[in-house]
Amino acid sequence: MVCTKAPSKKGKRKILPFAFAFAFGALSLSLLAGFANMKAPVEANAWFGGIPASETEVSTDELTFAVTTSASTSVSHSFQCVASSTKIEALGNSSRLNNVFVVVDDSAFPSTIAEAKEAADIEKKAAEEAGEEYVPAHYNAYVYNISNSKTDNTDIVIPETVSYADWFVLDVTAIGTKACYDHDADEYSYANITSITIPKTITNIAQEAFAGASAAGIPIKVEATSAAGYAEGWTDTTNVTYGASITGSARTKLNVQAATTIRTFGQGKDFVIGIKNQTYDYPLIVSYELLDANNKPYGDLQSVSLPITSSNTDYDAVGSNVGSISKAFVVDIAVPEGYHVNDKSLIFHNIYPALRVDSPSGGKMTVPDLDNGPLFARPRYSFEQTASFEDLFSNRPGSLSSFGDYTKVGLIVKRDLSCYQKLLPRIYKNYQKQIESGLYRIRHQFTSLSQASYHIVYEANGQRIEKDVRVSTPITNAIIETEGEYEVGFLLQNSEVGDGFSADAIKEFDFRGFSVKIDLLNNEKNSRVNKSDLLIRFSSLTLIQEGKVEPNAKVNITLITVLVFVIYAALFTLGAVIYYFYAKNKYKNDEFRRVNGKKYLKEAIKNGVGIGLIVGAIYFIYARWGLFESTVVVFNPIDVFVIIFSIAGLIYAGFAIKNIVNSIKNSRKRKEAARLHLDQDKEDDGTN
Repeated sequence: MVCTKAPSKKGKRKILPFAFAFAFGALSLSLLAGFANMKAPVEANAWFGGIPASETEVSTDELTFAVTTSASTSVSHSFQCVASSTKIEALGNSSRLNNVFVVVDDSAFPSTIAEAKEAADIEKKAAEEAGEEYVPAHYNAYVYNISNSKTDNTDIVIPETVSYADWFVLDVTAIGTKACYDHDADEYSYANITSITIPKTITNIAQEAFAGASAAGIPIKVEATSAAGYAEGWTDTTNVTYGASITGSARTKLNVQAATTIRTFGQGKDFVIGIKNQTYDYPLIVSYELLDANNKPYGDLQSVSLPITSSNTDYDAVGSNVGSISKAFVVDIAVPEGYHVNDKSLIFHNIYPALRVDSPSGGKMTVPDLDNGPLFARPRYSFEQTASFEDLFSNRPGSLSSFGDYTKVGLIVKRDLSCYQKLLPRIYKNYQKQIESGLYRIRHQFTSLSQASYHIVYEANGQRIEKDVRVSTPITNAIIETEGEYEVGFLLQNSEVGDGFSADAIKEFDFRGFSVKIDLLNNEKNSRVNKSDLLIRFSSLTLIQEGKVEPNAKVNITLITVLVFVIYAALFTLGAVIYYFYAKNKYKNDEFRRVNGKKYLKEAIKNGVGIGLIVGAIYFIYARWGLFESTVVVFNPIDVFVIIFSIAGLIYAGFAIKNIVNSIKNSRKRKEAARLHLDQDKEDDGTN
């Protein structure tokens, strides 16, 4: 990979602190974190201007790449992807449909059958509440395969529609290539088929859909239709005028039928999508188009290379013989300031067919088939829109606090409740009344925290150091329901980052590989509304940018703590000295209340420490939940001081209250004795 570069201006820093760099040999990226050692480009430098002449496009009948989500921040863009070796699976239709297997081919269809059923359930509920009749949605589908597993001969009738209970309906409008094909035997097959009837709703038949039917003596019957080129009773493909050829589908693996039997076609081929060892260094490369603020392309294609995500091999591969049929991974792209990624421009490169060969150490090993590669793949996209962090929160940097060996980096966020309607318009429409009435409320959460990391750039001993630190936290989700601004505190231990690290040494600080979830809560039941959530993974968010930390945003709690106790000690000492001379002068003639210097000093020290404990408890409570509050918890060192000072302060307060009560009682006794002259030593002379 050749690093790409973003436009630079004279006098500005060479490396944009909000962005990241992908090194060609970087292999530290994991599937959970998804981001590693990324640097923002400094100037335009495409690694190629288009598709390399050495690459050919992989057939979607053999390998598919799907991009399922897209999310962006001001400094990054993240995609979640799935690579799948195409092993077509389909559920058998009812016997009436005679083993005609159909596949959805409609961009409006949700990603999975389960999601389509969930969407239909929501629509049905909304219709019932509105007193309206529910009408199932219709989606286009095509015939993928026709076969007959029965021992007796069967007339195959292609259905016009396939009803999936009362959830939705598939309109069968096309027939794919090699419709009558045995993928296991790798040949056309018309075994036990006596005829095939095509309904008039079919408007598109792929080339070679029924190759060999004439030679096999299988009549292809077409119902009466006004479409030109169709004639009833034809048996040869040359007698039919075909529509546009179906070479693949955006959803070739989606299984939508009404019975329960699973049918598999073929075994699927094996592909290497990234390998690095002593012999081979072929990372999976993703090219993309960079756009400026006016959505104009900037330069040629940019690119990033993806490190190996497998934890137990030196390669990533998909296929029946090399591990899993599919593999999920993420693509994280650093975005230069003022630019953004065309979210439908991804192309995957450096793909090779996989070969299983003998390993020098024994057994088998996977290697790329260099004679039949490299290949490239254009993905299909199943997301409707890119979700930005700004859709969910308005945000700005918070405080940068330090205490002992710990540092807290703050991010001030304010929820944007309109995000739910924007990102989940269909669900919002169904629950709009409940949301507007206050029955349901929208909740934001930072989730999957233990899968995230911090990318820190700091300066120590005159050197600039970059470090990735995993987020260590016992909690999974941080719920944010405050209507106003809320500061999210990210706490980490200095010694775990590295020698010389401190809050003052930080130059850049990014939060990476985190997710945000939005969902609905029922206020009456205080429970989550089922199927109302959306989980969005973001690659990176900048909390600190070099040169842009406000001086008043830095809070040294260690120094503040010392100052608090020094000031307290000084004020208490001054007060104690002043009171000493005041009491000494006032009670100098009072035999019982005359001030004893040594005793006064002892009591002053005891009370100074005791009141100091109470003052310390109040201060540490404020510092813990004010200056050093941490949402993403590691271990808050102030907790120890809160506990110690609070317990000791309460004990002292208990004794102090007891002494005050006793003092009040004694004072009352003295006053009563004085009133009754009980303390006077006089002889009764009989005159009173």
